[in-house]
Amino acid sequence: MSTDDLLLRYERWMLSTGWSPRTQHQRLRRAAMILDVWSDPSTATPTEIAEWLGTKTHLKAWSRATYFNDTKAFFRWLTAADHIPTDPMESDLILRPRVTPGLPKPLSPDEEARALAAARGDVRAYLLLALRAGLRATEIATLTGEHVTRQHIRLVGKGAKEAVIPTHPELWDLADEYPREGYWFPSVYDPARPITGATVGAATKKLFARPDVNIPSGSIHRCRHTYATDLLRGGANVRQVQELMRHSSLVTTATYTAVADEELREAVGRLGHKQNRGSHLRAVR
Repeated sequence: MSTDDLLLRYERWMLSTGWSPRTQHQRLRRAAMILDVWSDPSTATPTEIAEWLGTKTHLKAWSRATYFNDTKAFFRWLTAADHIPTDPMESDLILRPRVTPGLPKPLSPDEEARALAAARGDVRAYLLLALRAGLRATEIATLTGEHVTRQHIRLVGKGAKEAVIPTHPELWDLADEYPREGYWFPSVYDPARPITGATVGAATKKLFARPDVNIPSGSIHRCRHTYATDLLRGGANVRQVQELMRHSSLVTTATYTAVADEELREAVGRLGHKQNRGSHLRAVR
């Protein structure tokens, strides 16, 4: 079978996975790269694959992990579809890259205020959807009027998982500016299709780079960090934040729930006050 036929079959199979269009496109590109190296993937050995993955040291840890996951997904499909006899990615010679979660970077209240004051139109809507509902860029891009009610926002997020998020009052007010049916942010090239998450990310990056906003590291994902952190500071527990952020693991949630240093110091300080108060009560008794 030719490499083009393999890619076509892989592309068709991915339509049944529930992976996002972005993930499907990315994995198809990665599969094409693999077939450029091994036109007959059955000849790829664990040692060769490990060495090929090892050439990606110039990439950041998350990108190397993505390469690994995409490669593993392709070889797993090749094996399951009987295109190769065994899966070389199952070898102990191929190690998953270690990724240390980075510290969350929520916007400060002043940064959030500057960004919202400067934003207009759809860009302001992007910010509010991330800041008040924790939506990811792709979820923002594909939001429809049918998804939004006064009570809830219904989402289909990562891995085609459905979720329901309470609608913040600011977002219900925002809904008056957008259609009750169809995409909130249709593509200018094809109104029957939505914009992409990359479009959302680029537009917000441009806003954060403006001199009157001046948040060089600002991004739509930092707005999502802010949502999680504000929930925690507002009294939500980590389990509730996990549910609202749609994380499968509390470990992932922990990377978003940064607490300011002064809040940590206050929490530690209160421990001593409790102990002293208890000693005083015992003395009174």
